[in-house]
Amino acid sequence: MWILIPILTLSGITWIRLSHGLHHGFDDSMNYRGLFVSSMVVLSAQIMFGLLGVAVMRHLDYLQHYIHGERGNAGSFALICPGVAFFVFGMFFINVGLTHNEIISYRSWVYFMLMTPFVYIQLKTVQVFWKLKNKLLIHNSSHFDQTATTHN
Repeated sequence: MWILIPILTLSGITWIRLSHGLHHGFDDSMNYRGLFVSSMVVLSAQIMFGLLGVAVMRHLDYLQHYIHGERGNAGSFALICPGVAFFVFGMFFINVGLTHNEIISYRSWVYFMLMTPFVYIQLKTVQVFWKLKNKLLIHNSSHFDQTATTHN
């Protein structure tokens, strides 16, 4: 379910970049109100799929087994991309959707306060990455090194 978060990020950024391209290339007027609405829709969908995905993974004990437990495989690293994508689109939402529409001021205390959930998700994503890396890559490589030396 979380794979929809990076897909939504790519779609949202594509829409923003196309709007900027039309503005600069064809001297079209920039509709920042439209970008606010479209980025809010994308961000809302990301939050919805993120929460739904967490609920499903908790119900299946996926996080307990594949992050904190002994199970795991290369596919477990797919948990990293949605966290990064959510952070990236969050920055687009804050900077394009909110500051360009003068809903918040750039670098104000509200600006940084709104960044905190995105930064939190990014830090949790990095934490999960290091946990998976240590569990799956370092542990497995030392296992392969031991296996290679015993066969020689």
